[in-house]
Amino acid sequence: MSLTDLIILIPSHSLEDFPTELGESESASLLNAFAVAWHPRLLAASGLIPSWQRADEPADPTAGQLLIAPTASDDWLSAGWAERAHQAGAHVISGISERQEMIEAVLDQLAPPTEGDVDPDLVADFLALGSCYLQMELLTRHMHHFGNQDEVHLQREAVLGAEAAIIGDAATARTHLQSCFESLHEARERFYPVDCYLLDLCLIVPEVADEHLRKLLLGDKPVNLLLNGADAETIAGEHPDLAELIREAWARDVIDVAGGDHSELPVPLVPLESLLWDLNRGRETIRRLFGREPTTWARRRFGLAPLLPQLLSRSGYHSALHFLLDDGLYPDTEQSKVRWEGCDGTVLDAMSRIPLAAEGATGYLRFAMRMAESMEEDQAAALMLARWPQVEAPWFDDLVRMHTYAPCLGRFVTLDDFFQHTDTPGRLSSHAAHEYLAPFLTQSVAGREPDPLSRYGGHFQRRASVDAANWCGDLARLLLGQRIDTEANRAIESVIEEAGVEGTDEARQQAAEQVTAWTNEATGQLANVILDSAGSQPGLLVLNPLSFSRTVSIELPEGSIPADGQETLVRGVQAIDGGHVAILDLPACGFAWLATTAGHPDTGNDSTPIVEPPVLRNEFFEVHLNEETGGIARIKGYGRQPNVLSQQLAFRFPNERTFTVGAGEDAEEITSWYSAMACRGIELTSKGPFLGELVSHGDLIDQQDGRRLAGFRQRVRSNRFRRSIDVEIELDIETMPSGDPWSNYFASRFAFSDSTAAITRSVLGAAQPAGEGRFESPHFVEIADESTRITIIGPGLPFYRTTGMRMLDSLLVPEGEIARRFTYRISMDQPFPMQDALDLLSPPLVVEANGPPRSGATGWFLQLDSQSVQVLRFLDLANEPSYEGEEWAEYDQPALPEGFGFAVRLQETEGQQRSTSLRCWRTPTTARQRDLQGRTLADLPIDGDAVRIDLTAYEIADVELRFE
Repeated sequence: MSLTDLIILIPSHSLEDFPTELGESESASLLNAFAVAWHPRLLAASGLIPSWQRADEPADPTAGQLLIAPTASDDWLSAGWAERAHQAGAHVISGISERQEMIEAVLDQLAPPTEGDVDPDLVADFLALGSCYLQMELLTRHMHHFGNQDEVHLQREAVLGAEAAIIGDAATARTHLQSCFESLHEARERFYPVDCYLLDLCLIVPEVADEHLRKLLLGDKPVNLLLNGADAETIAGEHPDLAELIREAWARDVIDVAGGDHSELPVPLVPLESLLWDLNRGRETIRRLFGREPTTWARRRFGLAPLLPQLLSRSGYHSALHFLLDDGLYPDTEQSKVRWEGCDGTVLDAMSRIPLAAEGATGYLRFAMRMAESMEEDQAAALMLARWPQVEAPWFDDLVRMHTYAPCLGRFVTLDDFFQHTDTPGRLSSHAAHEYLAPFLTQSVAGREPDPLSRYGGHFQRRASVDAANWCGDLARLLLGQRIDTEANRAIESVIEEAGVEGTDEARQQAAEQVTAWTNEATGQLANVILDSAGSQPGLLVLNPLSFSRTVSIELPEGSIPADGQETLVRGVQAIDGGHVAILDLPACGFAWLATTAGHPDTGNDSTPIVEPPVLRNEFFEVHLNEETGGIARIKGYGRQPNVLSQQLAFRFPNERTFTVGAGEDAEEITSWYSAMACRGIELTSKGPFLGELVSHGDLIDQQDGRRLAGFRQRVRSNRFRRSIDVEIELDIETMPSGDPWSNYFASRFAFSDSTAAITRSVLGAAQPAGEGRFESPHFVEIADESTRITIIGPGLPFYRTTGMRMLDSLLVPEGEIARRFTYRISMDQPFPMQDALDLLSPPLVVEANGPPRSGATGWFLQLDSQSVQVLRFLDLANEPSYEGEEWAEYDQPALPEGFGFAVRLQETEGQQRSTSLRCWRTPTTARQRDLQGRTLADLPIDGDAVRIDLTAYEIADVELRFE
């Protein structure tokens, strides 16, 4: 047939209200209609470029017209319209979504060609021109401009190119296509005369390491690979040729690898040292495999936190992707480039604009709108497309082909190129911790995993144990003038981190066994250094790896008592739990030697009791148990001071329920989400004088039918000399929760007196505001008002929910949880809550051996004069990294520096800028603060035997000391 016109019927009144929210099939049909209408055979046959008409009021059809009606326009067309068009001699293409099927349908309307087939590659270029033309028209309108295309020039060049393509003159056809794309580029520059960018983000996992990835790596278009260390290792092991291609493409700057994590741990529900271990291992793995380290941090899984800018910046990253391809909540203010400010003030360039999915038509239908948003709002207009190596969506190929002619809609670049060569925005983006909410609990419950909650407690315990053991082993070597055995430390850390929170039960059990063995070995090594090898006095060497002094209870060996003359060290001895304990004070980062002798302790249990059921007392407050529920009725100061905290156990039902209390005239209807706690008895298990303990037991009852949901046993213990009480809970569950873990669970409920109190939680060891609703806090939750600070410490019990103005639920058992024993500590007026959390998580290490120590009954190795700063670990010396660019390929491991010394990792936990002094058992000659890669951040002054360090709020500082 002879074509007189090419018309697309659009489901809108104009391009100004062009739809952006259609289903996948309708989107594909609409986009393909504009692409297919630019087929070279159609352009050559008609001598025109396509036009559009509104589908609800199309012009009267005439003979020779080719009308393409996308499926999205079906409801807009009047009844019988297609029949009238056919009768008028027009040809209608409708009911088709797929591109190839639509091509075949339109070509069927043409007379059989006398020439050969058109080069398919040229055909694809013309279709890309059609897609680009549509997007440019839409972008122009979204940018509030009138259409400014040179239609005459564009039509002439497109038709001439189509005619050349039909006769097989590919070079001429491409010349005219070049002119068409440049015309579109010039039109865009009239309303946005600077560069705009397209970022191709390709997600790489071992399952997609195939020929599609190989083709991508051999190409010349810039692409960014989102790849973590664990997947990189798997790919390199299974496909070493692909690993080499990644190395070569990266060296050519054709690709950029974004990532850095090794296993993408469930941040923020892991210890800080676990996160640093994963970051370090991921970077080392990628460097070893591909010769370079990533400079843009990114991850698919949830893992954003306010402390990250500092950690990433000091690990060698210059930028990050502040969005995730996972569930969870995070600040979604979209910008192509922001200055992401961490809670410590560190600033990192980041992209927060959520990418379009490159696989689906719906993303390309919104392409122009999203690009216009970036042009109007961002310092540098950019749009990211996320996809797998194999992309079946033809519109992605259209953008790639456009890029080979002219950057009409944007220039494809790598992330490194984008962040390094675009202007820095002036505005800072600072996000509070409560704006981030991880999805891991919900995901674990949905996956029917057996320990969705207790997995975190187990990992925190193993990590704390290995950190304490490493402290002992490292200190033993340093006291002997030896270097830290970094490889041994890495080996044991690898064991526990690979078991992690998501490893198998067998891996976790093996990790726990190896940690126990290493702890015994490391404490023995340190004891051998501290104790006099010729000593014959039996005793206990009590080691404190934490950077603050503490009062602890130490179990005495059976049949032994403290030797005479230790009154200044031992506060008292008491029988409890079938044995005897001594209460003593430990110096910070030090030790105490408790000499023992044979005998039976005179515990003095009959004098000065601190328990009168149902009340426990110590020197600071009273704890009253509720005789009806078995929970804590109130914690208060002496005299008529008010209650500050109450506690109960409860089962939360998924729906609010109504039940009747009482009978007859006294009956009352009550609505509640929670079960009732019924006490069956309270037992006195220790009355003092130093440790008091009460145990309550009973049932959790469904008030509607009196059904027993669970039995409970709750132990409450008070130390006479501490501002805290310890609570141990054991549940015997008969009815398990099911479904959403945030609405149906067993919990320990806390009620506090002041509805205006500020709630603070821990995030990677740093105190952060909790916000309202749900939140995670692995170490502690602090409730503070003008007169009182209450700290609730549940190591490894990280999930909390506020209910009402004065209620806080700590989740114990959601669906699938197998743990039944839980431990809390409740502290009163603790000015540094992280200290109490670490104290509960990392008990002192006790070595039974002969002594005494060479240096006296007590001693310290490190001292800090700031209580808000904690010592995290020892580290070895490090050289200044000097590798750049291609030198990475030859870089393996820098030679260790000469001389003796070590580094100490510090963390400021309270958000207070501090100038602190660090003292150690030897006076250093030089000191510096370095980043996580060994680069010097500052030379530190030495004042006498102390090193002075200025720390910003929440700063993590590696302080390196060298000695003569």
